[in-house]
Amino acid sequence: MSRLVLSRAARSDLLNIWEFLSYLSQKKAERTMRGIYERFETLLEFPEAGRRRDELRKGLRSFPVGKHLVFYFIIDDGIRIVRVLHSAQDIESILADK
Repeated sequence: MSRLVLSRAARSDLLNIWEFLSYLSQKKAERTMRGIYERFETLLEFPEAGRRRDELRKGLRSFPVGKHLVFYFIIDDGIRIVRVLHSAQDIESILADK
């Protein structure tokens, strides 16, 4: 079975997404979070489905979930989610900090 690893930054991203959306609408927050976690499961099954993002970091991949992007690396026994960012964020600057 494949393993899902969430970085500390990804956990923080998910919490921030939940807090922001639940302030606006509990249903929207639940729907968005469900979509993100379902995408994690899809990526575990098909890890190469994401777009290569070597211009940001070597080996990095991304996959869209609504208005968010899941950034991850393929690891030996699964995937490591490094960030979950809104597409309107300055992704290059955020990922360049690491």
